[in-house]
Amino acid sequence: EFEIFSAAGHRDRGGSFGGTDLTRDFVFDNVGDNNAVGLRVFNLPDGIYQAEVYSYDGQFPVGDQIIGIAEFGSLGATICTNDFTPNPTAPFTFVFDSSAVVDGFGIFTRETEGSSRFNALRLTRLQPVVPEPATATLALLGLGALMRRRRAA
Repeated sequence: EFEIFSAAGHRDRGGSFGGTDLTRDFVFDNVGDNNAVGLRVFNLPDGIYQAEVYSYDGQFPVGDQIIGIAEFGSLGATICTNDFTPNPTAPFTFVFDSSAVVDGFGIFTRETEGSSRFNALRLTRLQPVVPEPATATLALLGLGALMRRRRAA
């Protein structure tokens, strides 16, 4: 589940400014107060994910973007880069563990000069979270006991 967010009230330019499909419909903020814009992500299954964040504007110049991830209810954020140059075809890519997040998180961009852009996000699950060895052993023992019980009945 995804939800658009912006510190100054998100905006979706729609088709009124032209552009391509990649750069037409996205979250942006032009107020000049270095406000972050992005997507809140809810109910993502536990696992290791790769995030590819696209930030670009074909019509207006945009400075370097700060890209990061923040957990809901947390005051801090993890800054993944503070000097991504917006590019229409090359995303900024980073990896994170969703099992460490309880209430969801936001993946955001923020321009160092104030005009933030967030075009697209691609999440790829690289691997599920593997349970601790003790948990896996306990689950196997329980399964074995259940199967013996069924055979005895």
